[in-house]
Amino acid sequence: MRNLLILFVILAFCQATYAEGLTTWLFGGAGTGETNEVFARVGYEKGPLEVGAMVCFWPNYDPPTTYGVYAIGKLKDAVQIPNPIPLEWLPETFTASPYIGGQVSVEIQNRGSMVGPVAGVIVQDVLTIEYQYRNYGEALGEILADEHRVMFGLRYGF
Repeated sequence: MRNLLILFVILAFCQATYAEGLTTWLFGGAGTGETNEVFARVGYEKGPLEVGAMVCFWPNYDPPTTYGVYAIGKLKDAVQIPNPIPLEWLPETFTASPYIGGQVSVEIQNRGSMVGPVAGVIVQDVLTIEYQYRNYGEALGEILADEHRVMFGLRYGF
């Protein structure tokens, strides 16, 4: 629980700090069985490329945290999606920016690792839907099976 509190405090400071190109991401996921998690990133975006640091927290595992780095590249053209919900205050179309990349993280205490590609879409520069393939190695590989995940989250950039 302490790690989760630290994560939210760091994200709050990142949101309050103005730095052009700074991005923060927060994902939450309920996996199968015990694999619920909170996943966060803090990165720097320059043009279509973004790199940064990440943390993944599983509350049901001890030790439950991996730390790592990621890199993504946005595809050049944004996609226009028609709005399926006819509400006056919503726009007629949503802008979605697809991206691809990869991530590498380690669990320091037991020397575990998590690596894999990511692909996703950022809707209206806020909502994120991301596919991740996770290959767990060493100690994490004994606890968690390699998996395909679809994560939903929020992204905020300056």
